[in-house]
Formats: sequence, C-alpha cells, structure tokens
Amino acid sequence: MAYNSTLTLQVFPIENNTHRHCTTNTFTDSIKSAASTIAHDLVSFYSGDQPGQTPGMLPQPYYWWEAGAMFGTLIDYWHYTGSSQYNAITTQALLFQVGDDVNYEPQNESLQLGNDDQAFWAMATLTAAEYGFPNPPPDQPQWLALSQAVFNRQAARWAKNECVVPGGLRWQIFPFNGGYDYVNSVRIWRTKTKPRTVELICCQISNGCFFNIAARLGR
Repeated sequence: MAYNSTLTLQVFPIENNTHRHCTTNTFTDSIKSAASTIAHDLVSFYSGDQPGQTPGMLPQPYYWWEAGAMFGTLIDYWHYTGSSQYNAITTQALLFQVGDDVNYEPQNESLQLGNDDQAFWAMATLTAAEYGFPNPPPDQPQWLALSQAVFNRQAARWAKNECVVPGGLRWQIFPFNGGYDYVNSVRIWRTKTKPRTVELICCQISNGCFFNIAARLGR
C-alpha cells in the first residue's frame, strides 16, 4: 500500500466575509521523528546481530515470519525517512536466513515452515528490490532473485486438484508438519444429489501472500 511521508494540514477561514490565506503546515520532521521512535522500539526486541546470536531470529515467543515482517518494515523505514541506521542488520538478517537452496527454506525452520512464513521474507526482499534498497555484494544473492526464487518454489507447489476452483497453496510446506492439511474456511452447498457437501478451501493467508508476490513480480 502506497502512502506519503508528508502530512499536510490546511486551515480554512470559518468567519463570514473574512478572507484569509490558507495556512499549510507540513509535518515531515515530526513524522520522521515518530517513525524513528517506533523503529527503535521495534529493534529493541532484536538481538540477532549480537555475538553468539542468530541473525534474522527474534526471541521467543516471536515466530520466524514475524522477523521477516519486521525487516520488511525496516526497509519501509529506510525508504520513507532516508535513515540508513538499520540497513546493516536488515541486510545481514535477510541474507542469513535464505537457507541452503537460497529460497527462504532454512533447515532450522523446517518443522514449522509454512508457505505464508516463507512469503513474508520474500515480500521483504521484493520491497527492497522495488525501493532500490542497497543490494548485497555481487557474490551474494540479490533481492529480486530471492523474491523470484520463492515465487518459483510456491508456484510449483500449487495444488491443482486439491483445493477450490481449482488450485491453491496449503498452509504448511512439508507433509510431516501439523497443518499440512489445514484449511481455515469451508464452503457448504446443497444439490439434489448431494444434500450437504463441504468443500475445503486452501489457506487464505498463504494464497494471499502468493498473489501479492506474483502481482508485484508481474508489474
């Protein structure tokens, strides 16, 4: 969702027969200051850049996907404020969590890795590519390539004959995980031959994130 970093307030005359010039005040500095405070509070939860810690990981009880969302937010912060204060930890985290196959499927997250979890990291790298966030060194994966890698993995998992009309992504990636068959809504309908049929609908968050990535890559 696009939004402006400058908020404008216009004050108009309210007295009859009185002509006054409209006063326009910009609050760019104020908004940047508030954003800085929020970003600082957000990063205070993170210690992955410290010695002995894991880059890209938030402490319990926070989930892996929430870390991906956090670093996506810090890219937004850089874009809208011009502050590079958190660029180094963001780049470090986004690269550390790519996994052996460079597609945000790290083995240490395999027991709880959902399509939606993976997508949050891809949306962060896609935001980086769209905003021109500084790319990693040439010998490291680039932001756009990482986003494309996740899209290609998820497109290959599209379940053509298992969900509704037809196709969809499951919640979990691996069959051994609880939630692999998880659906978060159902559709019930009646016909003459089938008085009551329940149709399973694939995970909406996973599919929504997948469509987000697909649409942005297709622009």
